[in-house]
Amino acid sequence: MEIAEERKKKIYDKIKEWFKDPYNKIFFAIFVFSIIIRLYFFWTTRTQPVWWDEADYLSSAKSLGGVMNIDYFFNPRRPFLLPLIWGIMLKLGLGEIGLRLTEFLFSIAMIPAMYLVTKAIFNKKVALIASFLMAIFWQNLFFSSRLMTEIPTLTFFLFTVYFFWKGYVEKQDKMMIWFGVFFGLSLLTRAATLMMTISFLLFFLAIDRFKFLKNKYLWISVFIVFLMMLPFFGFIYYKEHSNPFQRFLGTGEGRFNISNSYGLSGIIEYGKHFPEYLGNILLIPFVLGILLFFMNIFIGFDLILKNQDNENKKLFFLLCWFIVPFIYHTYTGDHVELRYLMMAFPPFFIILSQGLIKIEDWTKKYSKNLGIIILLAFLLLGAYYQINTAGKSISQSSTSYIEVKQAAEFMKQNSNPDAIIFSVSIPQTSYYAERKTLDVPVNESDFEENITKLKPAFFEISGYEQYPQWAFDYPQRHNQTLIPVKVYNRGENPILVVYAFKYE
Repeated sequence: MEIAEERKKKIYDKIKEWFKDPYNKIFFAIFVFSIIIRLYFFWTTRTQPVWWDEADYLSSAKSLGGVMNIDYFFNPRRPFLLPLIWGIMLKLGLGEIGLRLTEFLFSIAMIPAMYLVTKAIFNKKVALIASFLMAIFWQNLFFSSRLMTEIPTLTFFLFTVYFFWKGYVEKQDKMMIWFGVFFGLSLLTRAATLMMTISFLLFFLAIDRFKFLKNKYLWISVFIVFLMMLPFFGFIYYKEHSNPFQRFLGTGEGRFNISNSYGLSGIIEYGKHFPEYLGNILLIPFVLGILLFFMNIFIGFDLILKNQDNENKKLFFLLCWFIVPFIYHTYTGDHVELRYLMMAFPPFFIILSQGLIKIEDWTKKYSKNLGIIILLAFLLLGAYYQINTAGKSISQSSTSYIEVKQAAEFMKQNSNPDAIIFSVSIPQTSYYAERKTLDVPVNESDFEENITKLKPAFFEISGYEQYPQWAFDYPQRHNQTLIPVKVYNRGENPILVVYAFKYE
C-alpha cells in the first residue's frame, strides 16, 4: 500500500509541476475544447450512412474479419491496417459505432501530435496556435465523422515528423526507430503517404548532401518500414499472385498518366479554395505568413545549403513538407477534392501561426494588450468560421446515400446469403447487404449473359451513381422478369428503385 501511495504522489507531483507552466495550461484547455467539439459531432453522426470510399474500407473489413462470407474485391492501393483492425472489432461485435470511436480517438490524438511537432521545431507559442488551428479546422472535423483514412494517416504522420526531428535533426538517434514505426503505420493506413518520402529526401540532400546515407539509424528505420510493409505485400501476392510492389505503386495501370490533369493551372484551381479552407479572417495572416516564409527562404537559401542557419533549416523543412503533396495533387489531379491537401495543412498552420504572431508583434508596439486582443480576435473569429462550416458540411451530408443503405438492408432481409445483386453502388451494397454485389456492365448483352449464368436476385438503379444508358428503361422492357419491389423517392421523384428477378 505504501508503494502504491508513493507512486500516486509522484504522479500527482508531476501533473502539478506540469500545470505550473502557463503554456501547458493553455494547451490543456485547447485539448479539452477539441474533445468537446469532436464528441458533439461524433454523437450527431454516429448513425449516418457511409459513402463509397468508407464502404470500400468497411466491406474489406467485414471480409477480412470473416463477418461476411463474400470475397470482396481487394484494392492493393488501399493498405489493410484499418480494415484489419475494423474487421477484428466487427467480429468481436463492437459494431459501427465502435469503428467511429477509432476515428474520434485518432482525431483527438492529432492535437497533442501537432503540439509536439511544432514545439520541437519552433517553440511553445507557435505550437499552441498551430494545435488550436488543427483542433478547429473544418476539414479535420468533417473527416473525423467519416470512416476513412485521412485522419488516422495524418495523426500517424505527425508523430512520424516529431520522431524524425528529434532523431535525425536533434541527433537523438534512438528516436529514429520510432520514426520508422510511425512512417510504417502511415503507409499501412494510406498508400499516398509514400509521396512524403520525397519530402524527406529533399531535406536530406539540401542539408547533408549524401552524408545521410551513412546514418545507421536512418537505415534501421527504413528496415523497420520494410518489415512492417512485408505482411501487406505478402497479402497482395497471396490474393493476386502478382508483383506486390508494382500493384501497391499502381504502375502499369495508367495511374500516372497526367494527360488529363490540371498541370500548372491546378495551383490556381486549388488556390481558389483557400478562402473556403480558412475563411477570410484566417486568410489574412496566412497570406502574410506565406510572404514572410518565402522571403526568408529566398534570403537565407545559401545558408540552408551550407547548413549554417538553424532557423532557415526549419523553414526549409516546412517547405519540403508541404510542397510535395501540394504539387502532386494540384499538378496531377483532374478535379479538386479539398481533402487531398490535408497532409499539407500542418505546415500551413505553422506558417499561419507565425503570420498571426507577426501581426501581434506589430500591434503590441502601440499596446501590449492590443496585440493580445487582436491575436485572440483572429483565433476566435476563425474558430467560429471553422466550426460553423464543419457543422453545415456535416449536416448537409449526414443523410446522403441513406436510400442506398436502406435498399441494401432491404435486400439483405429478403434474400439468401448466397444471393447476387447488380448495382453500381458496389461497396455500400456489399457492406450493408452482405451479399455478393456486381457492377452493372456497360453493354446490355453482357448483362443478359450474366443473368442467365448467375441468376441474380436483385437489380438496383439509383440516381447516386452513373449507370449505362440502357439500364434505365431495361426494367420496363422486361417487366415480366423484373419486378419493382422497393422504391425510394426524393420529393416526388424516385431516387432509387430495387427490382427483383422473377424466374420460371
